[in-house]
Amino acid sequence: MGVIIRDSEELFAKNRSECFKLIHEIGTQLEEHLRLVDPDEAYVPPSSLTRYVAIDGTRDIIEGQTHARIFAGAFAVKGEFDGRVDVTNIDHGCAFGIVSLPYKIVTSGDDYITESAGVITNLLMLLAEIYIAIRYAQSDVDVILLDRPLCGTLAHTRTKLPPNSIFHEYGRKSLNKPKDLDQLFELFETVTRRLFEETHPDPLRFGDRYVSSDELMFVCRIGMEYLFSLCSERKIDLVGVIKTTNDCSFLRFLITHFALNGMDTTKIRKIFAQLDDCKVLEHWIAPYQKLVCTREYDTALMTLMVDESGKVKELGGGGIAPPKRIVRSYMSFGLPLKGGFVFAVERLVLAGENPPLLDLPNGKTIYLLPVKGNSKQDRIFGLLKGMCTGAFPEALWYPLPLALAHRFAKSNFDYIRPRLKATSRVYGQEIGYGDLKRGFT
Repeated sequence: MGVIIRDSEELFAKNRSECFKLIHEIGTQLEEHLRLVDPDEAYVPPSSLTRYVAIDGTRDIIEGQTHARIFAGAFAVKGEFDGRVDVTNIDHGCAFGIVSLPYKIVTSGDDYITESAGVITNLLMLLAEIYIAIRYAQSDVDVILLDRPLCGTLAHTRTKLPPNSIFHEYGRKSLNKPKDLDQLFELFETVTRRLFEETHPDPLRFGDRYVSSDELMFVCRIGMEYLFSLCSERKIDLVGVIKTTNDCSFLRFLITHFALNGMDTTKIRKIFAQLDDCKVLEHWIAPYQKLVCTREYDTALMTLMVDESGKVKELGGGGIAPPKRIVRSYMSFGLPLKGGFVFAVERLVLAGENPPLLDLPNGKTIYLLPVKGNSKQDRIFGLLKGMCTGAFPEALWYPLPLALAHRFAKSNFDYIRPRLKATSRVYGQEIGYGDLKRGFT
């Protein structure tokens, strides 16, 4: 066994080394889709004041013999940015729920299935983040920063209710058209009001049944679609920043570009089999001592690409990410050799933007913005880079408002957790921490 492990590690190291050599061999093709920026000239002060809100979530499960006691919430930091983040003049807001959930949840008639407490908890945290983002989008903000991907989060929701759902009384079974959203938003408000506004003993129980994870995914989708429409209507930039990613959508884009232009895809395919986007970009830019900003491309390329035969190939088995809605790019705010990272940044394409289109062989089109001359991307890059003040270790080469939202979430949870462990029943409004629910409940 030891020999097998040793040989496999040696083979892996050899393949990795070959991949790094290939990255530099395709350097010319990389340069066509990347913008290298001098770190000393990377930040241009904004021409006007930017009102931002940064949102982060937290959650935990306290196991019991028959129930899982769940804490899940979203915590927000709101402020104004005029070239610096003033930490002395920020507002806090949050929405959190505490749920005591039986391990066996009734989901259809008298049949019991065991739900994953972890899945439910993550969905409740997502619901809290969507809820608080909507509340801020209804006020005066210019940018909403989320510590999560937009497209990936959307992929973990669903547009149809299960056949035996307890929510069929709301009249719609699926979310396919804009008018469906208007009719279904009442359902989102009902569930979030129970979770985040009322002192309800069983917020996920409707009648004699509990809400299932599939139904929560549907409620989350309603909220996300409403948030998207609200941001588009009010011209609010909705931006998701992802600190770590194993995604290869940029490599898929390169393969697609090579295939559409009749270029050999062998080298990039070898890299694609071994590395992810961040490792490729961090390794490639290290010798240049520059910051990097890739061109923005449609997140549909997270789930498809054009193969060497010129045909569109679907990947992942979970359907195609919705095209012409969200664009993705990679940005670095600090040099890799000095501790910087390459982050994935996604943003919602707002109404009236009309980005350039790339035609695919199957007759569909996706967005593909230029490397240079993209004023929206330049503004987002400048904003995020300007927020990376490094005020404390977590915010080194990372936007400070998101780091502050993370600290706000963790410090409040540190306050709540002992109370959850010390008593058998705690409601959200019984915590007694004054700032916790200020502004929303």
